[in-house]
Amino acid sequence: MERTKMTLKDLAVSFHFPKFSTSRDFYKAFGCRVCMLLSYQMISVYQLYIVEDYVHQTPLSK
Repeated sequence: MERTKMTLKDLAVSFHFPKFSTSRDFYKAFGCRVCMLLSYQMISVYQLYIVEDYVHQTPLSK
């Protein structure tokens, strides 16, 4: 089986998002994953804030 040459246009087309009307589940899952990652980040930052407050650590300022 021969491989065909890939152009920049072919590469760009391969990264396009699917249409919303044909793939609603993809966008629902994508939105849920973004919300989950955002919530994990918020929890981590809040835990860091709590630890800094408990240890009485302040950020270094110049």
